[in-house]
Amino acid sequence: MASIIYAILYRYPDTVISEYSKAQGNFPQITRNIITKVPKNGKFSYSYNESFVYHYISENNFMFMCLADVEFNKRAAFIFLEDLKNKFFTKYSKIANTVIAFGIHSEFVNTIKERMDFYSSNKNIDKLSALKETVEQTKNVLLENIDKVLARGEKVELLVKKTEHMSDQAVSMKKRAIMVKRKMWMQNIRMYAICGCLVLLLIVLVVMSVCSTDFSEC
Repeated sequence: MASIIYAILYRYPDTVISEYSKAQGNFPQITRNIITKVPKNGKFSYSYNESFVYHYISENNFMFMCLADVEFNKRAAFIFLEDLKNKFFTKYSKIANTVIAFGIHSEFVNTIKERMDFYSSNKNIDKLSALKETVEQTKNVLLENIDKVLARGEKVELLVKKTEHMSDQAVSMKKRAIMVKRKMWMQNIRMYAICGCLVLLLIVLVVMSVCSTDFSEC
């Protein structure tokens, strides 16, 4: 059955932090020569010969590399490497850039062996990963939709508040209009009263001018 044969955790330029091989051979020596020649920063696969393929992830001055049978699922190999990377940085992030060669090998080699056995023996790992990715995508879509609903709710709330504010303004304007109308009505009454008094006074003056002040000539 196709499987992962060898794995190494390497820090540039020349530090091997940990490695593990489940088969006899000169894999460590060959791998060290290959590491200095392959491109940095990215995910790559490198055919070693007709039987084996190197897969590796290179980022942030670190390389996680494995050697697998040519029939071994490429996607599963990178999932294995991502798993190793996450476990390493989760536990050793504080000392990752300073740990000496094989400084944590006695601890981390067990993690490499355990994960290597897991991914090599689990034929459905690629399907599980695809399912997990689908679940994550679905979760992200749901969260995005929830955010949109919440945002829409906020907009509705703002619209309601704006409507209430406009309603309050309308009521206030109506009250002011009524007050202005009453004030204008009172002013009109005063004007009518003043005009009436002036007319009455004018009539009295005219009569007095014709009939004398004591009205004796009328």
